[in-house]
Amino acid sequence: MRTAFMLGVVWALVTGALALEAQADEPKKSDEAGKTSKTSKTGEKVDPFAVPDSPADSKSEAASTVEVVVPSGYPVSEVARPLALPRFVLEPELSFRLDFMEHADNRFSVCSGARFGAWDNLEAGLLFPLYFAPKFRAGDMEIYGLYDLSAHVNYMKLAARLRTIIPLSDELSHWYTDFAMLAETFAKIEFHRVFALTGAFGMGFSAGDRTVDNRTVDRDEFLIEFELGALLAPIEPLSFHFTFGVLGFGDDAILPMKLRSQYTLIHDLDIFFDVIFVDLDEGADWVMMIAGAAYRIGF
Repeated sequence: MRTAFMLGVVWALVTGALALEAQADEPKKSDEAGKTSKTSKTGEKVDPFAVPDSPADSKSEAASTVEVVVPSGYPVSEVARPLALPRFVLEPELSFRLDFMEHADNRFSVCSGARFGAWDNLEAGLLFPLYFAPKFRAGDMEIYGLYDLSAHVNYMKLAARLRTIIPLSDELSHWYTDFAMLAETFAKIEFHRVFALTGAFGMGFSAGDRTVDNRTVDRDEFLIEFELGALLAPIEPLSFHFTFGVLGFGDDAILPMKLRSQYTLIHDLDIFFDVIFVDLDEGADWVMMIAGAAYRIGF
């Protein structure tokens, strides 16, 4: 009985001491909490007991916003791509074209060419088509220079291009003239990473003669180019670009429409397929189908 009494006294003393110590430490904890609950630089209160974000979470969040690029530093998504190639990047291109014509023989041609980022925001390009059917002839060679003006404007990508067309065959020419030149501007407005609107406006001239039914027809003309388009990239490597416009002036103007499907296959390799109605005013009298590939090489 005495032993039980002594154990009860000891237990009461120990629990009493612990309670007093806890009461003494409580003001210290409240002071420390007051010190640690200071406001942040943005004026928001910081919870001292909140669990901080783990490094893995912050890394995954940052990775989700990083834009995927290929080895040349060129974006994979067509919507995010600049209008000019980066400096010292070469993009050779090879394509095969079929022309289905209502009032003439169908045509088959191979087009080789290249784009080159000559300097910052400056690009030069060359296209050389070669017909194999119905006759072996050279087509309309194009040479151009393009300057990207996007750094000088807001809310869009903008570029200016000077394009020269030199038909090398009177029989198998798209332009039916001896020479043509266009000064053009291009714009791309991104509304989302998967969608953009595109546009182009150009002015120029064509010069030379065309032989029609053994008669020589003057082809010295003033040219106006106007084009609107919609660019959709549902996933980064895949894009669809639809364009519609007017080319020419007066009665000789045509209404071209084009749909391009493009896929970035591996690294810097794009494959594409185009369907072009040369003149909607004539319906399907002249339809082009083009399949090709372009590969970027950085130096």
